Amino acid sequence: MAAEVHAKAKVELLRQYQEIVSKYLNNITETVDVGAHFKLKNEPGFNYFVDYLFLANVCYQASLDILNNEDQKYPETNDRLATVILKYPEYLTLAVFNADFQDESVTDHYEKTLVDLAGTLD
Repeated sequence: MAAEVHAKAKVELLRQYQEIVSKYLNNITETVDVGAHFKLKNEPGFNYFVDYLFLANVCYQASLDILNNEDQKYPETNDRLATVILKYPEYLTLAVFNADFQDESVTDHYEKTLVDLAGTLD
């Protein structure tokens, strides 16, 4: 049963990631000026949405790592997380937005957010 839940959770993760990428790409109306983008990145109040695709990718991979127990950081959480992903898919998007992109350890912050959610949601 756990393997089936994990498989469904991975499908849901991929669906969400594809949805994020599709929405992002459909909303692009002009080519990004790379030079201007890097200057903007270092400005206070930088618009996080510019790097949302990168952030979504990092968070998607972090979710898979927890589900697969890749680094064995959260062995007691991976089954619980699979259930949470299926039951509350919208919380993954919330976790992505709560992961501070400017934090050096965005993946760790995101993983902690997911683990906290998995521990508190039924």
